[in-house]
Amino acid sequence: MVPLKVGLVGCGRLAERGWIPALRMAAKAGTAQIVAIAEPDAARREAGANAAGLDLDATFPDWRDLIAGGSAEALVLALGGHEQVEPATVATDAGLAVLVEKPPGGDLAGATALARLRPSPVVGFSRRFDVAWRALRAAAGGAPPPHQLELRLAYLRTGWGAHVVRDDALNDLGSHVADLAGWIANAPVARARCSVLRSDAAEGELELDGGRGSARFAVALAERYAELGQLAGSRTSVRRGGWWRNALGRVGAGPDAAALARSLHAELTAFARRVAGGDGGEVATALDGVRCHAVLEALRASGSSGGGWVDVREPA
Repeated sequence: MVPLKVGLVGCGRLAERGWIPALRMAAKAGTAQIVAIAEPDAARREAGANAAGLDLDATFPDWRDLIAGGSAEALVLALGGHEQVEPATVATDAGLAVLVEKPPGGDLAGATALARLRPSPVVGFSRRFDVAWRALRAAAGGAPPPHQLELRLAYLRTGWGAHVVRDDALNDLGSHVADLAGWIANAPVARARCSVLRSDAAEGELELDGGRGSARFAVALAERYAELGQLAGSRTSVRRGGWWRNALGRVGAGPDAAALARSLHAELTAFARRVAGGDGGEVATALDGVRCHAVLEALRASGSSGGGWVDVREPA
């Protein structure tokens, strides 16, 4: 397999702790290599280049210049959702493959615009490539429905130190929940209700299509790092965080950096295989991104109208 030449757009905290280490791992494995970086902040651009082992002449303040430079075959857009549509469109028109971070497009309209591109981007729902979450999906696949899931995600955004992210809890962590529920149970979310809806937290329930079960969820941006995934009747679960890990200080702000890089590396490898015409495995498609935002819209409608059930509109 010829290494995929990747341009990284955005040198925020996720790039620093996740994508750049993952790209270094991919270079060692011979599946992908980082060839250029675009980032408007000069200090972050230089730090990213140093971490990636790139010369400064392979860095650009503007993603347009990176695309025009012609060195990249694919882009990883480590940008906020609302910033993704234009660079994804220009890159696709230029013949580049694109991977966008979640939440894709920022909202349902943006995700739909991404899905209309040909070829459409893939979406960085990296927990699909995390070994613990994959084990939970395998357990669900081996058990008869209906599945009863519990999904909880929390981290301290202030401790994580994001530079630009402004998403509320539902977009930030709820987008993972919306994807995980359907992916684990292998069924789309049919309706949703939200009993708590604040900028820093959300709680509610998702009902899966075809009577395949439901998922209770809670997400929070101002609590100690924790990940919980449980399947009723199964010994397989995801349990991360807790006092012993959060007591270590900044490591409690978010996922373990090494585990994050491993998941992103696995996702990047699947993306490279897909670009080469092979099987992309569990990589999320742009349509998965549209479905995710359809779930989030239903949750917002529920949360703003008393917490009752709201049907998820099937994407056109």
